[in-house]
Amino acid sequence: MDGSSMQQDLAPELAARREAAMASLRRSAQAREAQGYALMAAAMSMAPAAEGEGLLGKAVHYSKLFLIAFAMLAPNYLVWRLLL
Repeated sequence: MDGSSMQQDLAPELAARREAAMASLRRSAQAREAQGYALMAAAMSMAPAAEGEGLLGKAVHYSKLFLIAFAMLAPNYLVWRLLL
């Protein structure tokens, strides 16, 4: 035996395994793409609610104020704490 019959026997198995692996990769890529679309849809639907006068709009407004105050006060506090 020269080994060529063994390679011929393995070729269909390897081809089947390769196709199964490629199908698995395609499914995972499609699932990842679908998750991205779902995330963007959720983000786009949240924007009008965040700009409105409801509870979410007020929460966004106050969080913006907090972040602005933090951005103004944190550097001053760090200089005071570390240098003085």
